[in-house]
Amino acid sequence: MAGLGFALGPYLVAHLGDTATIVAAPFLPLALLALEEHLARPRAASAAGLATAVALVLLAGSWDATGAAALLLGARLLGAAFLPAAGTPLRPTVLGAAAAILAGVLLAAPQLVPTLVALREAGPGGAGVAGAVPSLAGAAGMVVRYASHAPAAVFALAAIPLVGRVAAIRGA
Repeated sequence: MAGLGFALGPYLVAHLGDTATIVAAPFLPLALLALEEHLARPRAASAAGLATAVALVLLAGSWDATGAAALLLGARLLGAAFLPAAGTPLRPTVLGAAAAILAGVLLAAPQLVPTLVALREAGPGGAGVAGAVPSLAGAAGMVVRYASHAPAAVFALAAIPLVGRVAAIRGA
């Protein structure tokens, strides 16, 4: 239900024309779940998952989603640093999560650096050809936009860590 609520929520429906935001938005919960998994049980696999989720958010190309991910992940890391759970080793867990996030940024860097250089060299401009392409209106446009941006696979991937812990997901 939460996945459907997020997928059909007002933020994503209002941004159906912004492909980068539609692609990046489902990766935000995935990145938060990966961070929670790493903070709960810091392992190499959870660090790799967190780095991959951060890289996916960055590679989607949405400034809004990148800013939201930085804010959400940063706030959660600060919360873990200053309000640690009982019996949790503070420094190795938080530093390991920060290192995994940095690894995600470095994982995305080979694509981001040339893009940012090209963006700087292009200078200001209008929509160009993209502004001349008409979009489908009405129900047909809604179906095409929703079918081409369906985040079901990302939600299924994000739910995998919960399968062992949440009885409702297991169907038990």
